Amino acid sequence: MKQILRLLPVFMTILLVAGCSAPQNKPGRLIEVGKPNMHRTSSESVVLPTGEVLFTADADWGKTIPNPEIYMPHERRFYPTGQLKIQNRRRYRTTLLNDGRVIMVGGHVGSNIDNPAMEAEIYDPDTGTFHLAGSLNYPRTGLTATTLSNGKVFISGGSIGGRETYVLQTKTELYNPESGIFSIGPDLNKGRSDHKTVALTNGDALVFDGYRYELIHDKDGQFIEMRKEENIDLIELYHQATNKMIPVKTPVPIEPNYIVNCIPLPDGDALFIVSDRDRASFYLFRHVSKDLVEVPIAPKMRRVASALILKNGTILVSGSKMSSEANTSDELLTLDLSSNTISTIGQFQKYRWASRIILLSSGKLLITGGGGEYGVFHCYPIGRCPVKEVEIFDPELASSTIVESFKKDDMVPTGVFALNDGQALLRSTKHTFIYVPNELDNDDKKPRAEADQ
Repeated sequence: MKQILRLLPVFMTILLVAGCSAPQNKPGRLIEVGKPNMHRTSSESVVLPTGEVLFTADADWGKTIPNPEIYMPHERRFYPTGQLKIQNRRRYRTTLLNDGRVIMVGGHVGSNIDNPAMEAEIYDPDTGTFHLAGSLNYPRTGLTATTLSNGKVFISGGSIGGRETYVLQTKTELYNPESGIFSIGPDLNKGRSDHKTVALTNGDALVFDGYRYELIHDKDGQFIEMRKEENIDLIELYHQATNKMIPVKTPVPIEPNYIVNCIPLPDGDALFIVSDRDRASFYLFRHVSKDLVEVPIAPKMRRVASALILKNGTILVSGSKMSSEANTSDELLTLDLSSNTISTIGQFQKYRWASRIILLSSGKLLITGGGGEYGVFHCYPIGRCPVKEVEIFDPELASSTIVESFKKDDMVPTGVFALNDGQALLRSTKHTFIYVPNELDNDDKKPRAEADQ
């Protein structure tokens, strides 16, 4: 008994040191900065050059859409900003212009799908105000608006009306921020809605994915329903020099549902990553020949959950190789296009399907969301068991650390935004968190969220 009493201070010291040092091993922490001022079912969000984040959004169907908000990182707080000129705009797009302003374009007004929003609006962060910025030539909802390298905004696709009046939009337009004029562009080869557009480094753009609906009528010609007809598998190139939409030649049909990412490369080419549950494929878009060729990557990948390119041109992918077991943690790998090889540089702590990965300004990666807590097939669809842990991966240490674990499913973020100084904003419909690295953490700086409750 005396020996135990003599050793008790030693044990207490060990426990105290372990308890104090454990948090220091984490690269940072999450701080809740209050709830959004208004509930938003979906969000158009733009990170401004100042590091602030502008949020404009839809609301529940039939309800009034809240006014825009801006998140101020230095105060850890949301503020209302500006007054929209067109109230209750839905299914629109926002994009950052090269001069730091933000344009909001397309969509429809209120619950009436047949009432298109023709006029665009521009947000000026210097004044915190919105002003009208010219009118579209063609109505469209479910469009894309993409800023090209020359500063113009390429607008494509979308649809007009709903139910009995539904028509796909094949027209494209170009917005010139200097003149404020929308000019008519070339027609798409296939009309599409809710698709994707990626700007290339040479000024062109790739249009892919999207879908269209078929109107079903009875034998008397009476409308019955809108039925999803097909996903659009044609990839198109907007060719700036000739002002044409050119179909991209592919070696095999590319299933649009399985396109994980399209990464622009420095020379005007692009890399498509395509993955289902059993196999991942890589296709190089060549801007000179305007086609896709498969890249024979070795070793082969079973699947890819996400992909991004670093500032130094390194391509990172998360997923698992064919040699990996089915339920291992996601691997983080680098892809070398000069040798067509892929190499593992580390693993995540949690197995994830369709995770969100963003590159922080510090060079580290923040990983969140996705499904697969108990295996891919158990979690289909993904939302049934979202992964609640947030991780930080440090490429220099080739290791990943769990920073936080959300207590509720509704805390798992639907939007993640890289801010300045290695910070990040994580936002769900009901909660907002900021990731703060240790070197910037200051206990005296409390989140100022009283007004957001």
